[in-house]
Amino acid sequence: MKEKNKDKKDGIIKKILKSEVFIYIVFGLVATIVNMLVFRVLNTTLPLGETLRFNISQIVAWIVSFFVAFFCNKFFVFKSKSMEAKVFWKEFFGFFTARILSFFVHIGIANLCVLLGLTGDLLIGVQRGGEVLSLITITALLDDISNLLGNVAEIILNYICSKLFIFKNKDKDDKEEKVD
Repeated sequence: MKEKNKDKKDGIIKKILKSEVFIYIVFGLVATIVNMLVFRVLNTTLPLGETLRFNISQIVAWIVSFFVAFFCNKFFVFKSKSMEAKVFWKEFFGFFTARILSFFVHIGIANLCVLLGLTGDLLIGVQRGGEVLSLITITALLDDISNLLGNVAEIILNYICSKLFIFKNKDKDDKEEKVD
């Protein structure tokens, strides 16, 4: 009986690990980590004013993670194997359009955080009678959090667009390849 339950559990785990949504989440995390790293490096090193530095860092991070996300989604998530120019560019521009729209959502969320004062360094301290007893500064942590919130919104929107509009013909492409 235990063996049967173990086999059933293993089957469910294998099914989850092979599911399109799980693979999308994994590669979404890869693209998000790339985005966050590029953003963090630029946002802490560019010698510009706060708002300009923040926005340039967002744009460059987005461009780099866009290419990572496109190729991961095309080949590993939605398994669109066609490299025919017509199919490739249709997918590329569809993906690009969806990403531009979701990027504006991302930037909107990040800039809303700026307007609300939820960016910059996080200061943690204890004050007793006007004297600060301890103070910890976590540099640019709030910037990273606002960027992460934008990334989460982007991942959700991009999955919906990719699944419904961009890579929707993959089954048709696969059948055509098998026939040829």
